[in-house]
Amino acid sequence: MIALEPGSASLPSIAGATALSALSVDFSGKTLGLSAELSVAVTGGVGSSDTLVVAEVTRVNDIPHLTVVALARVASDKIVSQTYPGLPGIVEGGDYVFFRVSGVGFVSGVTSSTAGPVKAVVGTDSIDFVSYSRTDGSYIVAALPGTTNLVATVPGTSLIGGGSVSVPAPDAVNVPRSVALDLALAGR
Repeated sequence: MIALEPGSASLPSIAGATALSALSVDFSGKTLGLSAELSVAVTGGVGSSDTLVVAEVTRVNDIPHLTVVALARVASDKIVSQTYPGLPGIVEGGDYVFFRVSGVGFVSGVTSSTAGPVKAVVGTDSIDFVSYSRTDGSYIVAALPGTTNLVATVPGTSLIGGGSVSVPAPDAVNVPRSVALDLALAGR
């Protein structure tokens, strides 16, 4: 693993989230059956009541995107990744970034066309995280609480779809909550 330091020019910057630390992980090309646990040192100002997520840096047509794959929590002097229902976890080698987010929820559903489920890139207008739906069309994407507009596209095609949903705020102990929204894609 290679760690990138806070404040490093290598840490991505997105509105609504603060990059805390990043790791480059190598599993020798293998995909894990269960999520690995990553940890980094606690950086200044991060507390146990903060909402923390781990995002994988992925590329579509050489454009980097951030996909939330796990939550994180403060444990003593470390920030430690933790699984969340529906998120894939850290199962592949790659670049991972720990973020502090001002509250977060999730939208999950299925992306489909008239031919059935499709693999699509799903994004929101509330925060710059994306999700990649699986072959069965299922997706889960991080979004800020409140009304959020989603757009799903299939790169290299004219398929696009979207919808709006009210994302719930985290619960009383700051655990994110989810809301469902299926997205129908059609050619434009």
